[in-house]
Amino acid sequence: MNATVLVDMFGCPNRCRHCWLGHGKNRQMSIDDYLWIAEQFRNHFNELYFYSWYKEPDYADNYRELWDLDVKLSDSKPTRHELASIWRMARDETYAPWLKSLGVNAVQTTLFGGEENTDYFTGRKGAFKDILTAFE
Repeated sequence: MNATVLVDMFGCPNRCRHCWLGHGKNRQMSIDDYLWIAEQFRNHFNELYFYSWYKEPDYADNYRELWDLDVKLSDSKPTRHELASIWRMARDETYAPWLKSLGVNAVQTTLFGGEENTDYFTGRKGAFKDILTAFE
């Protein structure tokens, strides 16, 4: 039996109105806590995949370290998907090239019309501008 374990180590900058995961407080989980959780699953499954996020990928400042840990904890390399952190991409010029180096060839994002609607549905002022910055 296989399992994928998703741990919300840092949270999400947005409060999207369509998000089915909810809008709990953003709390930072320690790497030791993450390792403890991983160990709890280790003897119960044949193959495990670990992700240090389930809301916003790479929102934590140590996102590269966490990805390396995800890879180390997983029985084979976990998959990077087209879901990326637009918040991170708008603030970190090295983020998109790093994703590319991992094999990510496309990134998914959503505009809900113009700035007012996008900020409203994303639940965060400045989301629209972040998306435009990330496009660049």
